Amino acid sequence: MSYKKRSKNTIKYKNYLFLVLYSLVILFFFTFSIDLFLKKKFGLGNPILYYFHPNYGYGLRPDQNIVRFGNKIKIDEFGSRSNYDSQKKTKIIFFGDSVVYGGRLVGNDNLLSELVCNNLKKMKSCLNFGTNAYGLENIIRRINHNTYKYRKDFAIIFFNFNNLKRGVSKISGQPFFNKPVDGIFKGVNELLLRYLDIKRLKYRYTNTNKLEWEKYDKYLYDEDGNMKKEILSYYQKVVNDLFYLINKEFDDYLVVINFSEKDRNETNEIKMLKEMLSNYNKNKILYLKEQLKNENVKISKLFDDHIHYNEYGHKIVATLISNYLKKNYEKFN
Repeated sequence: MSYKKRSKNTIKYKNYLFLVLYSLVILFFFTFSIDLFLKKKFGLGNPILYYFHPNYGYGLRPDQNIVRFGNKIKIDEFGSRSNYDSQKKTKIIFFGDSVVYGGRLVGNDNLLSELVCNNLKKMKSCLNFGTNAYGLENIIRRINHNTYKYRKDFAIIFFNFNNLKRGVSKISGQPFFNKPVDGIFKGVNELLLRYLDIKRLKYRYTNTNKLEWEKYDKYLYDEDGNMKKEILSYYQKVVNDLFYLINKEFDDYLVVINFSEKDRNETNEIKMLKEMLSNYNKNKILYLKEQLKNENVKISKLFDDHIHYNEYGHKIVATLISNYLKKNYEKFN
């Protein structure tokens, strides 16, 4: 190969190398810009952290204070989402799933738990142990794990039939973080991880046990579409365990039967729940949807995504619960 030809090849390779390096630099700064936007605008890259627990599945790590999607999320020293003040001794303690937790949709100051406390001057502080994807059994196990801690406290338990069906949720099956996001571009990494997790759930799991070639979910239902008696018996036992525990561990309580905006067989499920709850004090059980309809509240205005309340929804539900407590419990008068 002649010197002239070698020189041309060398220049050609240098041009290729320059192009590759230039593209990498452009890609780096483009990713950097996207990452900065995700961090500043949405708080991505700094997710709420959870911890694994062998008994009740998982919980929120204590002492977190972040901003996500413009809303403050503060987790106190107990691992509850609240503005807890240690000087205020009397407490209302909320338990539930993501509906009570509020997620990124509502800041701490506008959570239904905080608003209830503000409405009830005598009750000085509210702890919100609402936790994403909790089943009723997670709640029962968590209360039981903290036996003797709540004797002077008032409990408000949110659940619906879907929480019964979840059983005990485990952190390994959830799109949550129990450690900080790795890497330089944490915002981009979190977004990518969440996208991949959505795909994982879509392609590996279904909402029911029924497969395409099966007529019905044979593990939970009979051929007529009715839930099997042994499943209903198990759910009844779970409900009984809850009421035994809250009567034993708390000064008093209110059970709130929650709902979603779209029915999804919920009318039938509420009927089954009412039958399960028929032996318990009806004044200590609040069927939220019925109460809201009695107040002529437009249900669709309460929700962000048909399941979780928006800020207005938290305000309306808090007002309704506060008024119900004042009417039915002497201590709140």
